[in-house]
Amino acid sequence: MSNYSDSHVVREEGRLAYDEGTDDLLNGWVAKCEKVSANPDAKHILRQYGQLLKKLGGQAINKPIMKKFYELMLQDDNLQTALSLKSMLDELVLYRVEKIIDTFKSDLAPFERVANWHDDTAYFTNLIWKEAHFGIDVIVSPETSIFQFWDRDDAAGKKGFAKLMLRKMNCLGDYINHTEGFRKTFRFPADENALYDHIRSFKAKLTKAIAS
Repeated sequence: MSNYSDSHVVREEGRLAYDEGTDDLLNGWVAKCEKVSANPDAKHILRQYGQLLKKLGGQAINKPIMKKFYELMLQDDNLQTALSLKSMLDELVLYRVEKIIDTFKSDLAPFERVANWHDDTAYFTNLIWKEAHFGIDVIVSPETSIFQFWDRDDAAGKKGFAKLMLRKMNCLGDYINHTEGFRKTFRFPADENALYDHIRSFKAKLTKAIAS
């Protein structure tokens, strides 16, 4: 490996060895070999080589884009505009959290409270059912919103009330069982409207299930 430059590592016969495609060197060969290899040493080497390809390949992919961006920043007041946009993007997560809170604070049922947690999570709480304390968390990041339903008194899910309720609502299969609860991921901005529709629909189903 030490006899090859970075360009040799990330290129195979004139094309990128990693270009985020399914048939590049990384995904079409290295990753597949790692997956089926029964030899621990070979598996480790393949994994390390794959990580190197991905790192260097990513640099090769981004360099032309950064060159164009650099040239754009040299023009007029584009740098100040970009800095302003960055500041707004940094605050967008908090805005999205507060927007969820503002939208549902007058439509809480079956919960009693919605609030902000650490500026990246809108959480619905105060819903007691049997021995469970149900909650919804909407965990916001720059590119996604994660909808989580869980029992706040049973984060590990050992009592099983959250799972029982989802089964009662006939929607258990819609969620992934995570460490602390049951999750569904929504992309931002593509799924933003779908997220709000999902919150409304889920609360309605939950209200009906609790009453039955």
